[in-house]
Amino acid sequence: YQLHYVVLFRALFSVGSITMFNQQAQEILCSKFEAQKILISLVTTYSRKLQSTSSPSREKMRLVKQLGRNEKEVEGTETIEETSEPLTKDIIADVLSKVLCVIANLSMIEMNGCLFAGSEDFATSLQYLISCSTVQNDEELVLNVISVLANISYYQMEMGKNYILEMRGKVFLHVVPFLFSENIEIVIQATRIFSNYSRISEAREIMHREYMIEKLAYLLSHAHLNVACAAVGPLINLFSSATKETAIIGQQIESKIIDVL
Repeated sequence: YQLHYVVLFRALFSVGSITMFNQQAQEILCSKFEAQKILISLVTTYSRKLQSTSSPSREKMRLVKQLGRNEKEVEGTETIEETSEPLTKDIIADVLSKVLCVIANLSMIEMNGCLFAGSEDFATSLQYLISCSTVQNDEELVLNVISVLANISYYQMEMGKNYILEMRGKVFLHVVPFLFSENIEIVIQATRIFSNYSRISEAREIMHREYMIEKLAYLLSHAHLNVACAAVGPLINLFSSATKETAIIGQQIESKIIDVL
């Protein structure tokens, strides 16, 4: 049902609600049903649709449902009459948002998080989504992309590669503006991303060059205490490899960190 928006959207909404509260569901969806394959496929497919002006028509979606065929089979039939009513960007963003919500929930389990982290295609799709989405136009999508990045970047895998951690430079570039969003949950999740990356020495070098200490220090005075608390972790990690310049900043904000704690 990848092309049947109504069924797909409702199914994802249901699975998202279940996995938000049910740890057993989080565990068996990947271990027993290999849900990660379907979810990664959905993210990849719909990310490409977002980049492309060509989209399957609603008539094609109707035929997929009616004939019980997959997309390639339907494309091969002569019964399709293309219409001028393609999937809109809003519909594509809705699907992506719901898929990523499910992935964010599943990624709270380490085994699941490592499965998603080990997919290069998935990481590439996330990189695109974080670069093209704005809070003004896609607030829910941004929140879910940020949440997925925050959950998966937590895992430093002993075996295999975490492709989310590998693309740290590009992640930093696009996530920094979200630290100053009016959406508090987006700010907290964005800060969690820097907390995870700041445990890696190579990532700290990039963060020092990008003046992340100053940017995170600004959040210590945030009106919401949860934001201020979230900023303390990455700051302490960054000070573990301080230069003379960052050490001076550390002395300046030391009392503020203590106040927050």
